[in-house]
Amino acid sequence: MALCEVPKKAAILESDLRQRFPGRAFKVHPGDCNQTIDQVLADLAPWRWAPTFVFADQQGAEIHWGTLVKVAAFRTGKRKAELWILMSPAMMAKGVAGTNGEAFAARVDALYGSTGWRRIQSARDQGLITAEDYRDEMVNLLRWRLEQVLGYGITARVPMRMPTGVPIYDMVFATDHPVGGKIMTYLYRRAAEREPEMIQEAKARAMRQRDEKAGRQAMFEPDPSSIPIESLTWEPSPSWDPSSRPWW
Repeated sequence: MALCEVPKKAAILESDLRQRFPGRAFKVHPGDCNQTIDQVLADLAPWRWAPTFVFADQQGAEIHWGTLVKVAAFRTGKRKAELWILMSPAMMAKGVAGTNGEAFAARVDALYGSTGWRRIQSARDQGLITAEDYRDEMVNLLRWRLEQVLGYGITARVPMRMPTGVPIYDMVFATDHPVGGKIMTYLYRRAAEREPEMIQEAKARAMRQRDEKAGRQAMFEPDPSSIPIESLTWEPSPSWDPSSRPWW
């Protein structure tokens, strides 16, 4: 196990983990993970054959696309490392609108590895899309690039909301393993233990998508509260080509 943390916190993190988990094999790499990633992967090279899970935790736009490219290509064989990425379009919108907006926008360029997201930002600034549309499009753009550019077979979006229903951030999962759906089912079931409204909402959304795909128009909006949590499984929602939007 390898962990990356800013220098100010790295020593504290390692000391805490050594006390709580004596004997565990891990290493804390101090510094910007985008700069230390080559050393991290070099240290893990003896285990390139093994299933690999990467948690890219960020607040707004700290992870670089180049870093995702490197971890995706880390494993030997035909399977890529699985990715679990925190995405917060709200923080991105806030950063772009701040006093150092252009510098922050450059960071978002680095996250996506392209400037395509600026079309979404422009559509939002012009009032062509809503705040919720903005969030959907920004998350979808990353999923689309993970699939089309890096070749991931499955990506999924897991929205995280406050008890009031207000969105906080999203988690994006990427895998090219056929059991990826089973992994997401497990994660959703675990989430249901803590946030039943989230998984009910996801199931209701999937029901609507199936009806729309089959050409059926529901007379009434499905009621998530009527769906037993025990019977819920993960329902994937497909990504879409961002350029298909009329404002793109």
